[in-house]
Amino acid sequence: MSRKLIQEQEAYQQEFMRIQNKVSEYRSKCNKEIQELAIKCAEDTKNLEHNYHQKQEDLGIEIAKQEARLEIVKNDESTYLRLLNEKESEISRLQNIIENLIKNSNNCCE
Repeated sequence: MSRKLIQEQEAYQQEFMRIQNKVSEYRSKCNKEIQELAIKCAEDTKNLEHNYHQKQEDLGIEIAKQEARLEIVKNDESTYLRLLNEKESEISRLQNIIENLIKNSNNCCE
């Protein structure tokens, strides 16, 4: 081979090696970035799952409180209705007593 062809071949080989080195560096850089992103995603996922479960627990507690309040209101409502009915019967009982007292007082004075 001629000297010029040998020089061109060496130049192409050097250029090829330079390109291969750049590709290797790029792959290394990308792999490192991908690993960092994977670690970040794993941490974010862990935090989000923790927050989700914490929210779920908090909401469960809040639902239980609301259900307890509802039960109290239902009990208060039934108590109120019972007292309302008792009030009406107590009013009737007192009216009867008053009527009897009035009748007795009228009979007493005659």
